[in-house]
Amino acid sequence: MRVEHHVNTGALPFQILVAYEDPYVAEHRRPDQYVIHFSQESPVNSHFKIPYVNFFNMSLGFRHDTPAASPYGYFVKLAQESRNKDKVIDMAVVEGKSKGAAWFVSHCGTNSRRENFVKALQQDFPVDIYGACGTLKCPRGGACENMLDKEYHFYVAFENSICKDYITEKLWNQGYLRDIVPLVLKRSVVESFVPPKSFIAADDFNSSKDLAAYLHYLMGNKTAYAEYFAWRRDYKVVFLNGKYHDSMERPWGFCQVCRLLWEKPRPHFVIEDFRQWWVQSCEKDGSLVSRLTSSIDDSLNIPLRNAAVQKLL
Repeated sequence: MRVEHHVNTGALPFQILVAYEDPYVAEHRRPDQYVIHFSQESPVNSHFKIPYVNFFNMSLGFRHDTPAASPYGYFVKLAQESRNKDKVIDMAVVEGKSKGAAWFVSHCGTNSRRENFVKALQQDFPVDIYGACGTLKCPRGGACENMLDKEYHFYVAFENSICKDYITEKLWNQGYLRDIVPLVLKRSVVESFVPPKSFIAADDFNSSKDLAAYLHYLMGNKTAYAEYFAWRRDYKVVFLNGKYHDSMERPWGFCQVCRLLWEKPRPHFVIEDFRQWWVQSCEKDGSLVSRLTSSIDDSLNIPLRNAAVQKLL
């Protein structure tokens, strides 16, 4: 990959992997320069070496605790005068849904072991798998997306690894831009960055069986299911895919860096120990899924961890 050096501009942009071991960058970096880590992959899937622990000033990618944050999406709370006063979901669409959950996936063996959880969930709830990891096919495009709106109640938006702030386009695109309720693995990873009561988290339950029971309940109670779209009255979700405002969306994080470079005096940032900040931000391989699938045979006798959910069943 090409490596660029702009020593006099104050920033050192470069492509991932190659420049980390480039002696030029390490030797010529000035204290007032920004050396920026760039990756939209999880730490589990991005391996590299760095010259020293505080080599980077900031990261440009999905992490939010950095000045150059460049997430796949965000949400905003609407002002009173901008609130959605129309119906937030067409109940005719809700009533027409007949299938359980859909999952579009091509990466079959993952660090999070999401595939193991889906396999366990399928024992008690219908999950249709499209793509390389399943038996069903659906060409990319509008017809496939419309199928989610019309036929399915839930979309599996499990990530390949459970890491701090790691939320990819699958949650924003198939989850929030469609008339479907997304399923995520861990609540604490996503809840700060998406509207309240807009998703269902697997770790709110003690097992895949408990989750399946709740999903069946929602399929049988369309009013309760529709409550997962109530957030649309007060919030707006923006997916930064460049589809609507290409000049503003795609370079989101780069624009933040440019703004900082023009500030006088230039703000100083440092990541004291990048290995700890980045590499150690992920859960142990499959630990959550192992807990949720360890007692499949008798887990129906275990009360739900979420008391509010228990009352609904």
